[in-house]
Amino acid sequence: MIVDKIYTYLNEEGKTIDEAVLEQALVQFRRVLVRQLMKDREERPGRLYVTRFSHPCARKGAYQYHGFKGEDLQPRVKLNFLLGDMVELALMSVAKLAGCDIDLGNTWVSLKIDGQEIGGFIDGLYSDGEKLYVAEFKKVSPYSFQRIEKEGITDEWGYISQVHAYMKALQIPRAVFVVSDGQTGALNERVVRFDKQIMEAMEERGRAILASTPDGLPPRAFLPIEETYYKKPTGKYKLDLQCSYCDMKGHCWPEAEFATKAGKPVWYLDKEASREFAEFEAIYEKGASDEE
Repeated sequence: MIVDKIYTYLNEEGKTIDEAVLEQALVQFRRVLVRQLMKDREERPGRLYVTRFSHPCARKGAYQYHGFKGEDLQPRVKLNFLLGDMVELALMSVAKLAGCDIDLGNTWVSLKIDGQEIGGFIDGLYSDGEKLYVAEFKKVSPYSFQRIEKEGITDEWGYISQVHAYMKALQIPRAVFVVSDGQTGALNERVVRFDKQIMEAMEERGRAILASTPDGLPPRAFLPIEETYYKKPTGKYKLDLQCSYCDMKGHCWPEAEFATKAGKPVWYLDKEASREFAEFEAIYEKGASDEE
């Protein structure tokens, strides 16, 4: 659909300068530089952005909603965000040059949950000549790209939920993701159809955030997992991957200690916290077994 046209265009000879696409790209490039490097990131407390309730953990969204301070982004993370935006902008521009009917608006759209306005920016809209799609362009890691090739787009980071909010806001029942392997430049595309259950689950997270207070937050969506060594439990607990990348983990797990293992960052609970969590887990599992 889009990827095939991009590949065809890149293999063509006799290209000419398209001033309209170039002008759009320059405007977007300026916007990206200003947002990522020249202004502080602004997400106001008391406002429910799409990204706050599309993420699978409502507690994270509630922290942001109530103005809890997250971890400062490291320079490498800020640079990675910038590079991601640049790759996505390049993909949209090439798609436009390849003849795809894509609006590069980065437009703000919104919907309401129980009277509360919730909004976010879409990458654009794509028309195949008959149907409209919400278009999302993303740079991903080689590992994530391989997973997408095998399994399609998953919702573990809230990407599908996020695009569902945009589909509902625009009354468009389909979306297309164009993803790029950030290392090799390979492309893949996946179409996502609107799923009422996904939207309802996301709306429930939104309601949980709106009903929360700084002292009464939604439950954690992810709990520590016991580390194993050669498939045997070690008795040590580490934060789930989702929590490891969360800038609010210091509020949920203030006792977590940073370490590196096989060159990768890991956050462990200390010995006492691990013991207490193991006891809690055992009591919880026994209670669930008794109920059965």
